[in-house]
Amino acid sequence: MIKYFCILLQLRNNVLSNNESNDCYYFAKDFILPIGIAILAAWMAYYIFVEETKRDREKEEKKKLEERSNKLLYFSTIIKKCIELSIQQKKNIENYIKRVDENSVEFHMMNFVPLNDLKRICTKMNLEEYLQAYIDKIPDSGKKSVEEFNKIISSLDFLYEFFKKIPKQMEKSQLHDYNRKLSFTDYYNKSWNLTGEIMLQIQKEDGNLFNKFQRILGVLKEKMPKDNYDLEFHYQYFLAPLNELCADYFIHTTSPEQKIIELTILTRDGMEVYEQIKSQNSLIANDFRYEMEQIETTLEELIKIVVQTL
Repeated sequence: MIKYFCILLQLRNNVLSNNESNDCYYFAKDFILPIGIAILAAWMAYYIFVEETKRDREKEEKKKLEERSNKLLYFSTIIKKCIELSIQQKKNIENYIKRVDENSVEFHMMNFVPLNDLKRICTKMNLEEYLQAYIDKIPDSGKKSVEEFNKIISSLDFLYEFFKKIPKQMEKSQLHDYNRKLSFTDYYNKSWNLTGEIMLQIQKEDGNLFNKFQRILGVLKEKMPKDNYDLEFHYQYFLAPLNELCADYFIHTTSPEQKIIELTILTRDGMEVYEQIKSQNSLIANDFRYEMEQIETTLEELIKIVVQTL
């Protein structure tokens, strides 16, 4: 185009210098030159438009790449934070299981980590945008990147759903444990009161049986701990010995006292509630123990993918 313009200028100069014909001069001046300038101007405008469009497109593409890069950085950061929280919650569960194994009579509380980041990924984030950013990081991986991304999200979904249900599960278990302990206390108090009535009744009638009751209460008093709410102690030194005494009493009598029959039933039921307290707390811990295998496997796979890709 510039070459063409130079030819026009040369033609004009030739016309002026040679001055062969006024008609040629005016033709070149009034027709050819304006057309050439117009064509050159149009080409320059088109060239500028194309270059500007190209720059705008490159600028827009650069902006998109930066946005995706920022999204990937945010995604990577929040994923790693979720992994850290999940590992901590796993430790909290393991600590709970350990304490239950050491003492299944008491109800042990569990510490909980905040699930805000897990919830954000699993319920609020536009995952398609982050998937695109993840794919752009390794453009040649294609299908593999999609599978890895889906694996990350499915793993986090599993962890979120599992951790989310624990507080309600523990709250429900604590309520059941509390009710069982109220029942145990009721059986214990009734057994205590009935024991006093029986001892008053047999003090003169059956001195040997009275002394057996007296020995049980003596050991109970001697070993009484500072924590009067020690269920295991009251089971071991009161309910169990009384129930054993009553069982032995039935072996050696043909006409048992009604109150001793009632005491046998009360101590038996109290002991059953005590065993329920222990078994139910152990059952909860064992449920967590079983589910921890899947938690560990999920975390291991998740960490492996994140270390390799993010």
